[in-house]
Amino acid sequence: MGESSSLVFPWGAIKPLIEHTRQCDRWQPTLAERVQAIIEAGHASNDWEAFRVMSESPGVCANPPSEAGLLLVGDHGVYLMSSGIPDLMAPEDGGERRAVVYALGCDPERDPDWYDTKQDTFGGDDGVDKIPLSFFDSLEEQFSPTDQDGLVVTFTDGQMAFSIRQGIAVA
Repeated sequence: MGESSSLVFPWGAIKPLIEHTRQCDRWQPTLAERVQAIIEAGHASNDWEAFRVMSESPGVCANPPSEAGLLLVGDHGVYLMSSGIPDLMAPEDGGERRAVVYALGCDPERDPDWYDTKQDTFGGDDGVDKIPLSFFDSLEEQFSPTDQDGLVVTFTDGQMAFSIRQGIAVA
């Protein structure tokens, strides 16, 4: 087994993302969900053909049915956001940007070493993974996390594992 590294998200901060996702009846598809929809609709027979279809015909399967979940995004930092439609906007930004919750140590505006932390955990490439809403429901039933707890995402050998850490310190 390879080395593992972890990110922590404050549970109290992600609760509004979970609640927004629960309240929506449509959710944004990930790239993988869109590729799968293009293949299932018969517009392509493999991933590469699906990418070509998206490039040449952007409207094809642009909004396939998608499951509810939070998006784990590795981009300019690593953060969680709701996949719900309409978007959940950040009130502190006057509603100009989508609401996101950065992993501790991965906020580019607060953490000078955010890029190193992103590379050590999520990896150097940008990407998005959807964590199903049902997973968060199970965590709440099993652990009853409080606002002082954290969602821990551990990365090992290309896999992610999740746990709850009690009593995290948030600055």
